[in-house]
Amino acid sequence: DRYNEKGKMMARIFTLKNGFSVLLGVLAIWCSYTFFYNRAYVELQIEVTEKTPVKIYWKSATGNFSEKNRVYLKAKPGKKTYRFFLTDLDNIEILRFDPIQYAGKVTVKSLIMSQAGYEDVVFDAEYDFSGVEINRQLKVTGRDSTGIEIESTGVDPYFIFSPQFNYKGLSPDEICWVVVCFIFLVLC
Repeated sequence: DRYNEKGKMMARIFTLKNGFSVLLGVLAIWCSYTFFYNRAYVELQIEVTEKTPVKIYWKSATGNFSEKNRVYLKAKPGKKTYRFFLTDLDNIEILRFDPIQYAGKVTVKSLIMSQAGYEDVVFDAEYDFSGVEINRQLKVTGRDSTGIEIESTGVDPYFIFSPQFNYKGLSPDEICWVVVCFIFLVLC
């Protein structure tokens, strides 16, 4: 009887440990998917002449631009490359890009948005500006292989554009990640 009770207790502990392991596994996979995999990764290459905030706002089909729906970073002279996460591309209909907040010059080398399952969106000197709204405080002074030269006459210059996010399906690496996660869950 004593051994039987000990066995039942061990079974309960083992079940709790397995349940906890599965819960941790599910939580880790959810966090990975939500905070990294299901987000756009952005690489911005920009040259500024003074420290300045750089902001990217997004607007969904039903929303407006807001401080809640934005990414904010501090650019400084000498540093040219910035990397950060944006929201899921499915949540974006229109982007607003505020490259600087000072009167002066800036060169935007490129703004590249990448997300699993989508073709990269590249905003650079070769970008078709026909659908881009440029506010009156901004003037594009040059476009060549080094980037887009911009001059600002105010402290709130911005571009507004509607990038085309083309879904291409998951790559073999992305499919492998999903399969590994599923196997992990089954084995736990």
